[in-house]
Amino acid sequence: MRIIAGKARSRKFYAPEGLHTRPVTDKIRESLFNIWQTDIYDSEFLDLFSGSGSMGLEAMSRGAANTVMIDNSNESVRVIKENLKSTGLADTPHELHREDVFSAISRLKDRGRSFDIIYADPPFTVDEIFYPVMEALAEADILKNEGCFAIRTLDKKEMPEEFGRLYKYRIKNYGLSTVHFYTKDN
Repeated sequence: MRIIAGKARSRKFYAPEGLHTRPVTDKIRESLFNIWQTDIYDSEFLDLFSGSGSMGLEAMSRGAANTVMIDNSNESVRVIKENLKSTGLADTPHELHREDVFSAISRLKDRGRSFDIIYADPPFTVDEIFYPVMEALAEADILKNEGCFAIRTLDKKEMPEEFGRLYKYRIKNYGLSTVHFYTKDN
């Protein structure tokens, strides 16, 4: 895998071994960042279930003001740290936390943090986690007005049209997965 654009363009990075992570392919990552192209520079970016850190690394490379990456796996955090070094992004503003996503959302809310873009890629094998993640984000209210929350699911998974103040405005299918885009009503 490689960084697609920005200051770390073409630099390679790696995913944790095993079946617990499914890194976002270059094709999907490129498509998502094309959608966000006018919003990513100088943004606050939150990457939940970071895995290899591919989304956070891409955001950092493209000029996000600050990127927060959350994963509860020791192996994922170790690999993300290595990827930060190998891509030359270790000195770019970021936070990396080995933490349960629900605890992280609560902690970020308590710290008064808010984000322009939130990307979540829960494990497809834990189907019952998708709605609770949506509920936690809706309740925490950490998405900025006019921000984007995107969640990747299996292609056949139905996601609600709204959760609290979050409402779906776009769906994009990528073969076996689909990304559902939400924003906040004002």
